[in-house]
Amino acid sequence: MECAFKPDKKYCQYFNIEHLSYSDYVAGGVCEVTDAAIGRYLREGYRKYKGLDFKTEVKQVKSIIKGVWNQELKFDNQKLISIMTDFPIKLELAQYPLPSDANFRMDVLMWKLRDFDQAQQWKENLEIFQRQDRKLREAIGPKKKKK
Repeated sequence: MECAFKPDKKYCQYFNIEHLSYSDYVAGGVCEVTDAAIGRYLREGYRKYKGLDFKTEVKQVKSIIKGVWNQELKFDNQKLISIMTDFPIKLELAQYPLPSDANFRMDVLMWKLRDFDQAQQWKENLEIFQRQDRKLREAIGPKKKKK
């Protein structure tokens, strides 16, 4: 498989794909290649490998890949995945969330309800509580050193 992020126009022309200048654009194809191309890849390794020489190393293009990797990918113009319609799981909020879950802090809830004065008051109260808690922990003993 030969695939490039933000490919240039020449690369897109080989696969007959429209050129887009998105930074997240992906284009390429699944190709049948010569033994020389495989040997070059094995010699150079993936870090030094610069890609296929399309004129001499590609026998046949089997499939075309294109899309924006964080939005939608298509193989041979058939949508493989789309972030707007394909949802792998449905998130469910916990019935009794842990107090440490920041989404359920009162200041965050008030902010979501657009009661900014109450949100600020809750945030200040939380900061005061955290400062007092830190002072109590420091009074009990020194901090443990990280290894």
